[in-house]
Order: sequence, then C-alpha cells, then structure tokens
Amino acid sequence: AGGTEVYGMTFAPDGMVCAVAMYDREEGLGLWAFRLDEGVVPMAVRVTPEGRRLNACFGSFFSWLPDSKTMVVKLVDESAEAPPDRDTMVPQGPTVQVSDGLKKSPGRTYQDLLRDELDVQNLEYYGSSKLAMIKLEFPASGSPKIDFYESPARASLIRAMSIAPNGRRALLVTTNRPYSFAWPSSRFPQNVDLLDLETFATNVAAGKAPATRR
Repeated sequence: AGGTEVYGMTFAPDGMVCAVAMYDREEGLGLWAFRLDEGVVPMAVRVTPEGRRLNACFGSFFSWLPDSKTMVVKLVDESAEAPPDRDTMVPQGPTVQVSDGLKKSPGRTYQDLLRDELDVQNLEYYGSSKLAMIKLEFPASGSPKIDFYESPARASLIRAMSIAPNGRRALLVTTNRPYSFAWPSSRFPQNVDLLDLETFATNVAAGKAPATRR
C-alpha cells in the first residue's frame, strides 16, 4: 500500500522468521522481518537502520546465517558523492578502440555495454555496496532486539557471496578495474576473498580463530 513493493522474501533456516525486502518511494529499498508463531498475527518490523537502503545491484542483497538470527546485507554507500551528470561532465578525450587489422574475424556483440567514463562512474556509484550484519532476537513478548554492525571496509562492487555452513566465513566475489567497453560486466576482472564474518577482515587464515566482536 502507498507505493510499497515487495522485492523478495527469504525464510530463516529454522523457518521461524521471514525477511522481506520492500521498496518505498520515499525510503528506498529496506529490509523488514516478522516471526511466524502459530495463532499469532505476524507484525513486520524494519531491521535496516533509518536512512539506510539495500543495494539490489549484482545478485542477492541479503543472506541468512545458519543461526537463523543473523543476516548479512548489502547496503548503498550513503557517503558517496552525488551521481555523475552527463550535462556537466567534461569529456577527458575520445573513446578509442584499436585493431592491428592483421587478422579478420567476426566479433561478438553485446547489449548495454559501458560506453565512456560517465558510464564507468555510474557503474561504481550505483553498484558499490557496503556489507553489514544484522542480528535479530524476537522475545516472547515486546519488541524485537536488533543489533547492527557495518563493515569498516570501503564500498566495492560485490557480485556474489557464499556463506560457509558454520556461518563464520564467506567467499566474497568483487568486480574491479580495469573495465571493458567491449565485454559485459560479467567478464570484468574479479577478486575472490575469504571473509571473516565476525570482523569483516578478508583473506583470513583458514586455521586461525576469528577475533570476538564486542
């Protein structure tokens, strides 16, 4: 109602809580959750902090951890400057593609490729996300307790994340420069990092216990 649209919903592994991503014209894409108790009408509560929005670019934008209480979410980088404007941007030079002409071969064509530096800046502005952890605890009565912890790392183009079965680690796939004007974003350079979900440190040693977050 009131211009709100449901973008996706996922049940916690134990099936007792449902998280719903909903878009509002004024507040953007936010995350809500409600507990499923037999005989009780569920009441949804917003779990993303006020003024923070989910980033739906590049795959899933929230995932449950195995404990059924914690979610990892991708958030819009609210600290980013205003998006680039083609009308005010001064071109740095022509877009040049070079071929030596020694060998002729058919070239594949793709739709929606990057065309110039403005497209590159738009890709990084709208596609960059920051990771955060949200922990939910629904008491027998009263309002739920919500803990929020945001990664101190800078925003990046997060393409995918795979959480380990124990919920302590995750494989994080990010897209990096240099980008291509001849290939789609799926063919851009990518990094795969091992992420510690307690501290958000990357490339942690597999046999080293993570530091406890206070």
